[in-house]
Amino acid sequence: METDAAEEQTAEPDLASSVKKERSYSKCRDCIARVQRFLVTRLGEDWIFLVLLGITMALVSWTMDYASAKSLQAYKWIHGELRGNIPLQYLAWVSYPLMFILFSSLFCHLVSPQAIGLYPCLSHASVCLSALTCNP
Repeated sequence: METDAAEEQTAEPDLASSVKKERSYSKCRDCIARVQRFLVTRLGEDWIFLVLLGITMALVSWTMDYASAKSLQAYKWIHGELRGNIPLQYLAWVSYPLMFILFSSLFCHLVSPQAIGLYPCLSHASVCLSALTCNP
């Protein structure tokens, strides 16, 4: 009889702890289900991804425009500082666009090696040269 009483006393805490574990597990499961429903109903719609894509592309475009403007400003500053020395002006005039062409082809090689070819390099060089030769 004493063993039965001892087993009942030890069984009661086990039962209480298992009920607590089930409650916490079901609360956690309920929370996860709510979050999943929210994500599927709200974020699963296409318009949110289109808005995020538009914002991302706008930021990328603005950053590239800003970098291009600062690059042109630096190019004009270098050319202005070397005003008296024609060979150094020529070296700056040639090496500055060359530096950007080399950077773009190295970046292209690292990101996508199969994209390197003759036409992308020449088209990039022609865009750089046309931008640099136009005087605003």
